[in-house]
Amino acid sequence: MSNHKKLLYIIISTIIIVLYVVLSIVLFISNQRTVPKQITTIFTTPTPIIERRPSLSRVPLLKKIETQASQAKPLTASESAIRNTLINKADKFGYVYSEKDFSIVYINDYDAFQIRLNSVDLTTAKQHALSWLGTQGFSHNGICKLPVFFYAKTQTGIAISLDPSYCQ
Repeated sequence: MSNHKKLLYIIISTIIIVLYVVLSIVLFISNQRTVPKQITTIFTTPTPIIERRPSLSRVPLLKKIETQASQAKPLTASESAIRNTLINKADKFGYVYSEKDFSIVYINDYDAFQIRLNSVDLTTAKQHALSWLGTQGFSHNGICKLPVFFYAKTQTGIAISLDPSYCQ
């Protein structure tokens, strides 16, 4: 390589390096944000947007559930203790017990138990759930007093039964 080419190569390299450094400095400076010296924030008490309980006048089924729960007859002392044990077992979503055919959920707002039937054979799933409650120590009459309502997704939509059929 001739001296002339070497000199030209050094000059071009130096210009590229200088441009790179200048552009880096300009970009760094332009991305600097000024931080305000004092930030004043006023906190107010938020007003609730949605009530925890839905308006029962607009949801007749929820009104029926609440009515059933409020009119539930008292349990025996032992069944009341079992009921409290089940409520204390509930996880943060209310699930008390779950298996393939059914899930039992405690609905705190309505003080009632919801049994979700997860099987195509709703009658068998319902009997398994009622049998499980019996193994926990509830009598036939005690299950009727809990209160309990059943919920299942069917091909035609959602089916809900507020009273176990054997309670009548």
